[in-house]
Order: sequence, then structure tokens, then C-alpha cells
Amino acid sequence: MKNLYIPKGKTLHYETLYCQNIVNDGTLIVDGTLHARSISGKGILKAGTVSVRHVAEMDIECATMNGETMAAERVCAAEIVLSGSATVSCYLEAEYVEVPKLTMAKHNIGTLKADDVITLPEKKRGIVGTLVAGFFRRLWLSVIHRIPVDAPYVQVAAPAPESTDTEQEQPKPERAGDFQSQPVTQPMDLDLEEDFEFKRLKAMYRLLKDCGYTLRITKQEETVLTPREDSASTLPKAA
Repeated sequence: MKNLYIPKGKTLHYETLYCQNIVNDGTLIVDGTLHARSISGKGILKAGTVSVRHVAEMDIECATMNGETMAAERVCAAEIVLSGSATVSCYLEAEYVEVPKLTMAKHNIGTLKADDVITLPEKKRGIVGTLVAGFFRRLWLSVIHRIPVDAPYVQVAAPAPESTDTEQEQPKPERAGDFQSQPVTQPMDLDLEEDFEFKRLKAMYRLLKDCGYTLRITKQEETVLTPREDSASTLPKAA
């Protein structure tokens, strides 16, 4: 199909549409893919995948849009990838948008990849009014934010790091384990290791410890022995 015109109040429904030029003042519904060179009008466009060079519609609702330029009042799409510019005057809702130049008002975008973005305040305006407002906004920003190109400059060498002939040795941080006191061997310990009684008590303690007993060492009390009287002296004397 070369050219297609949809008058106001009429609805056309296609599964797949391939056309050069489309003027849509009514409603165009395409379930599958829509291929065209240009689409214009004041109607409503609903399609699965739109592959068009230039689109200028009132309302656009699609899953994926690929093309060069787009201008609409309301756009709802899952993915928009354009090589030129996009202008949405009222509302733009998309999950992913990739376009070099974007002019929009109210929007809800998941992921945006754009080099030049102009966001206009919410105001009732048409597509032409949005294009004019975006032009003056870019002109104003270019005046107040000037970026010098090919300006003269003097290259400054980076300061060389200071080098010293002798490097000072930094004290190494001592570890926490180094502060722990080391056990000092006393001469008394050496004497105990050579004592036979100490070795016997040490072995007995190890055996009793495994069986659940313990060993307590107490000081031995000194016993005082009293001399016994002679048995003969205890016998009664004869009268």
C-alpha cells in the first residue's frame, strides 16, 4: 500500500501494515508490525512494533518504536529508540528511551539515554508550542551557559614527587601478642623438676584429674609425743 488516509471518527484495524505515507485523523490499530515512511495527523495510533522514519500523531501507544523523529502529545511505550529527536508536549511514559535530543513536559521514564534533554513546565500546549518553547529554552541555556571552544591555555607540568637519598625507617607497629609477658623460668622450678616427691605428686594429680578427683596438699601438723610412765610405778604399792 502506497498511501493511506483515515478520516476523523473512523477506525481501521490491521494485523500487519506496510505503507509509505499515512495520514491518520481517526484511529489506526495494528496488532503486529507497522512499517511506514511517515505518519501524520491528529488521530490515535496503537500498534505492537512501529518502524517509521517520521511520526507526528496526537496519541501513540505501542510496545516498541524505532525511527528517526517523533512528535506527539501523549506517548505510552515500552521501548523507544530514535536516531533524531523526540518531542512530547503532554505526557511521556516509557520503560526505556534512547534518543539524542528530547523535549518533554510531564514524564515517567525508567531508563533514559539522551545527549540533550529539555524539560518544560507542565502547561497546556500543542506540539508546535512545545517545539517553539524547546527552541527558546535551548537558546537561553546556550547564552547563560557558554562553553569556550579552542580557548588559549597554558599547560602546567605536574609537580614531581620529592625524592630523598636516605629513606627514614618507620617503626613497625608492634603486634598485640608482643605485649604479652613471657614466662620467666625461676630456679625454684628447676629444683622442683628434679625432686622425686614432686614428680610423684604430679603424676598422681594427672591420674586423679582424669577420674574426676582432685588433690589437695595441706601442711602436716606436728604431733607431740608424751613419755609413758613405767608400768611398775602404776602398780599399787604393798602395804
